[in-house]
Amino acid sequence: MVEYRELVEVYNTYTSMEAGFVKSLMDSNGIESYIHNLHLSSIYAIGSSAVPIKIMVPADDKENMEKAREIIEEYLKDR
Repeated sequence: MVEYRELVEVYNTYTSMEAGFVKSLMDSNGIESYIHNLHLSSIYAIGSSAVPIKIMVPADDKENMEKAREIIEEYLKDR
């Protein structure tokens, strides 16, 4: 039987490149994360804001959820 985990969004973007970069930030900090809507967004025109690409983390891992938000906050400050 497959067990599903609830996920929460910690970041969204409209470019696959930025989504991949943020996902790599999560991976390099040991945070389990997933990219949601990556392939769906690719069926629309480049630069389309129709479908946001979301970075998701497990809702039951509060510690890593907060850590993810802090990492993203630092990333946004340095952009």
